[in-house]
Amino acid sequence: MGHRIEVMTYPSHDDVIYLAGIIDGEGSISIARSHSNRGYSPSYRVRLLVSNTYMPLLEWIQSLWGGHIWPWGGARPGEASGLWKPGFCWEIDSRPAGRIIERIRPYLRVKAAQAWLALEYLAHYLPGHGPNRLSAEELALREGFHLASLYLNRRGGRN
Repeated sequence: MGHRIEVMTYPSHDDVIYLAGIIDGEGSISIARSHSNRGYSPSYRVRLLVSNTYMPLLEWIQSLWGGHIWPWGGARPGEASGLWKPGFCWEIDSRPAGRIIERIRPYLRVKAAQAWLALEYLAHYLPGHGPNRLSAEELALREGFHLASLYLNRRGGRN
């Protein structure tokens, strides 16, 4: 747990469809922003994540798709009292996440718009440019993708 692994087997068509259902119900597709403490411009990445309390499910995903698993941080209400099970997250990001999103996109129902946005971001992404070398226009474009991702992933529906 907490370490990345390479894909060990090739996912079947049924595996692709099943993962799409898991992502629709228990996952998220986002364009995450992180800030540097060195004064650099923020960095952005496509992030694919599944949160669950059933570790064998996350280990199955990791065995087929790579990525890493980590425990949910901090105490959640009810966890200390034993009312809640400990939670875990499987995560993969950037281009590897994009390759998975390309495969599951035809089967997504709830998160189809997030998948489209993530793939559009990756299509516009300029590889090989560190955060300090990005133009103001490129930073604005990436921030726009990030804000659109926040909007699509907001709580309370998409009316």
